[in-house]
Amino acid sequence: MIELDGPQEHPNNNITAKRVSKLQHLNKKRVRDQIELLTKKPDKNQEEARLLARLKNDLQAADEHLLGYEGNNGELGVRSIFYDKDWNLKGVAPSNYRNIPYNPGTFERRTEVKVRLGNLGNITLPGESPK
Repeated sequence: MIELDGPQEHPNNNITAKRVSKLQHLNKKRVRDQIELLTKKPDKNQEEARLLARLKNDLQAADEHLLGYEGNNGELGVRSIFYDKDWNLKGVAPSNYRNIPYNPGTFERRTEVKVRLGNLGNITLPGESPK
């Protein structure tokens, strides 16, 4: 009888763990740059076409699961407090500001938001009674 030295992992679990680890440490900026270079190349061989498909797949998976990082350019993507799906897809911070990941569990507004109407005091806000 053969004894095993502890629990044996299923080979698929090891592959999944490697892929997750790879995506956690993925430099999205570098991958985007590689995709751009390969996309611009007119005559790709079969290996380059497979690499391009794999890079696109990795980038999509990392974006879907909020894994990886954006490199040294201050981009956080969807995780940034500056992210906007229409105006700032990369989540880049404005100049002279530090980019911070948004965490809804710890985010607290320090100041109260005041409605500014630019000296148009005669406009009633929704839910207010007219004066």
